[in-house]
Amino acid sequence: MMFAMKLDGNKNLRKYSMFLSGLVLLQPLYLAVNAVYFTIRRFHVPDSSVDLFISKLLNSSQFCYFLGMLLVAVYVSFVPQRYQKHNNILSIASNWATVVCSVLLLLSYVVKGEQGSLTFFYYMIAISSLVFSFNQGLVMNVSAPEIHWYAVAIPVSGIVVVVYQLTFLFFAEKLNVKGINLTIVTVQTVLAIFATIATSVLWTMTYFSADSSLLIPESFEFESSSFFSNLWMSKFPILITFFGLGYVYIVYPAIAPYKLTELRPAYRIDLLSVFAVGLSSTIIVFLCEYTNLGPNKNWRHTHSLWNYSTLLIIPYLLMPILFIVPLHYPNTKLAELMTKNKAFLGFFTIVFVVLHALMVTVGYSAASMQTNDQYNPSMTSFNTFFSYFFIVFIVLLSQGYLKTYKEFLNNSDTWATNDMKGPRAFFYWLGKSFQYGWDAFTETFSSDIKSDILKTN
Repeated sequence: MMFAMKLDGNKNLRKYSMFLSGLVLLQPLYLAVNAVYFTIRRFHVPDSSVDLFISKLLNSSQFCYFLGMLLVAVYVSFVPQRYQKHNNILSIASNWATVVCSVLLLLSYVVKGEQGSLTFFYYMIAISSLVFSFNQGLVMNVSAPEIHWYAVAIPVSGIVVVVYQLTFLFFAEKLNVKGINLTIVTVQTVLAIFATIATSVLWTMTYFSADSSLLIPESFEFESSSFFSNLWMSKFPILITFFGLGYVYIVYPAIAPYKLTELRPAYRIDLLSVFAVGLSSTIIVFLCEYTNLGPNKNWRHTHSLWNYSTLLIIPYLLMPILFIVPLHYPNTKLAELMTKNKAFLGFFTIVFVVLHALMVTVGYSAASMQTNDQYNPSMTSFNTFFSYFFIVFIVLLSQGYLKTYKEFLNNSDTWATNDMKGPRAFFYWLGKSFQYGWDAFTETFSSDIKSDILKTN
């Protein structure tokens, strides 16, 4: 059972609240992944382990994002309706919980002097991901009519992070700032704290006095058609989101760009990638909000051309080959281009993540608009939950592959697939990646994160 709150209060406040909520949603993920150039040095992890460092942080954060979504899904499906009329109050509490997590996240980054505490930081990334994800589910539940403002803010947040880091580095160089690895992430986290406080204050002002009688139930079942009929009608947007959201982590950013080049140029490529993701997503959102050309229409009628966006899946699924082949065949021309030509690596990394951004934004925009109902929130909920499940699977598979690769790389004389060709070698690596991925999952919550990373180095 899903619920959406229709309020007659200040419409602008609701818009601003949703925009700020979207702006802060991915802050834990940005610290885990896109600040890795600084965090890996803050915690004295060798550059050679950057891929495993990224994949391990991704593993825990995405698993906890999924767990937060699962908790909201269970809550709205099984908690009696008479209690869910107070979801506005619960969403206020969850917003303030993001403030607490952000403060603790800052503390985890600055404690223990020069060496820092990677384990504390790791667990706060995981806990913050869980809380932010749970808050996301409640926010979308309470203020569904303003969800497009939420969608606009998420890609904008990536652009904001890129602009902040470049601006900070520019002035830090001019002012000869010391200890940049500590300072830049500390300031970024402090800014995130202020953003979560502003969001929580505005959300409280907007929803604290909301009339609970305006809470309108919207079921997973509709009179016009069954849930599975709705699912069939929404199959293309859901399929696009499923692959677009999860598959990107098969190589990005642990392999492309960080494993294929040095840390500094990889960081630059990553910044450009985050900016490109934000820009391309914003373009799709603009089409949805300010034109009649966006994908947020019913594709069976006047906007049927958007069905062809499903074809983006084909190049998107094939592109990781460009990044995997250089690892296994380092003497090939492709390997030389990818590892020695930063522009070549950067171009294809950006193309890959832009495909990801376009597919996710198109899929999310369209999933709820394909049924016989004008707007079907159950498809949005299913789409999100289904896609996050795939993310967890892919992140574990990627981490398993990296652990397998490093094990054999350290023993090149016994390279496992020397005598194998084609499908046999592929399925060997796939099987080993599953095996090591499961091992990585069992080590998700260990007592010494740094040792777990270094033992595979």
